[in-house]
Amino acid sequence: MGKTNFTFVRPMSWVASLLVMAFMFVAQATYAQTGDCGCQDQVNVTLGAECTFTLTLAQVGAGDCEGQGYRVVVNDRNPGNGAIVDCAGLYTYGIFDDNDDLVCWGEVLAEDKTAPVVEDHYEKPDDIECVYIDDLVNNPNSTDDTHPLYIGHVSFADNCGGCGCEVEPKFFDRVEYLDCPESASFGDEYDYAIMYRKWTATDCEGNTFDTTQTFTFYRPSLDSLVWPDSEETQTCDIEGKDRDCPMPYWVGCFDEDGQNGNDRLYLDELECNYSVTVSSTEFPICGGEGVKIECTYQVFDWCAEESQDLAEYL
Repeated sequence: MGKTNFTFVRPMSWVASLLVMAFMFVAQATYAQTGDCGCQDQVNVTLGAECTFTLTLAQVGAGDCEGQGYRVVVNDRNPGNGAIVDCAGLYTYGIFDDNDDLVCWGEVLAEDKTAPVVEDHYEKPDDIECVYIDDLVNNPNSTDDTHPLYIGHVSFADNCGGCGCEVEPKFFDRVEYLDCPESASFGDEYDYAIMYRKWTATDCEGNTFDTTQTFTFYRPSLDSLVWPDSEETQTCDIEGKDRDCPMPYWVGCFDEDGQNGNDRLYLDELECNYSVTVSSTEFPICGGEGVKIECTYQVFDWCAEESQDLAEYL
């Protein structure tokens, strides 16, 4: 007849009850060590990437503890997993023999010294018109992917997140304005400023991690200006017509009002080394019943140190 082997596994509730009874006894009296094996009064450990640490007899035992079938159990959040320390804190540990009798006990101080890590991040890949600098600097809306001014975010995770250790992220923006290009030409496009967004993530234990995002702002070229459509304003009936010179504009990369497509960035509102002066001259047409308006836009480019007149007729 063949030999049959059986393995008996104690239910977890049995193990937990044993541990509770053992540590209750420890709390009431000082437990003497058995034989030549004793326990360190306190052991300090640093938790790993999973917010755990596995104690060994060599770390906590004092004297001859190894090679006798002894094992370590930690009375932490999950004593059922034996020698594994779960989460940061001060816990009681015990050394048990193969009969589940308590040999000795001590304390283990588990510390989390691991900083948070970046879990996810996004940066707007395209450069941004210089007019938006003030709208974006230190603006929390710019990190909200549902907001029109969203340019990116960084999210963090902590190794002890499963233990309830939360991460508090903060950011601070610093803008560096760039010098004019050495060979600046009138009306050229060029990089105007760089914004450095420094993120600092701090977990519940005070561990910090820093990372920086970079955003480039540019001055658009005059060649990319959109001019008002003259044909829409040509008429011999000038009653009720707006006779002011319309301002040319660029189409921005954001839609702040969410109504009529991306923003119009008007030439006289873009103070990125441009200045503009508008003048107009009226010419009578249609036998004096109408006027033709010559709008002159004198643009001064501070980098090129040059001004030019741009004209449009209405």
